[in-house]
Amino acid sequence: MTLLDSTLSKPNGITFSADEKFMYVANSDPEKALWRKYTLDEQKNIVSTSLFADVTHLVSTLKGLPDGMKIGKNGYIFATGPGGVLVL
Repeated sequence: MTLLDSTLSKPNGITFSADEKFMYVANSDPEKALWRKYTLDEQKNIVSTSLFADVTHLVSTLKGLPDGMKIGKNGYIFATGPGGVLVL
């Protein structure tokens, strides 16, 4: 195993774009409820990372945390999170 990102406290869900150029990871931590986006090279190594979405502000009022996700054919990400299924 190789640690890819030490900044995620509770990584949980993961998905890849159809072309496998991007990886998305959910962080199921009520203090840091977010999704990160990773740009991958042709060998699938991470070349950069960025914050994709942060829903920490919703955790105090809605039930749920970032968890499983799937990318639809149109490129939208369907992810479980505070309040149910979110479309990102």
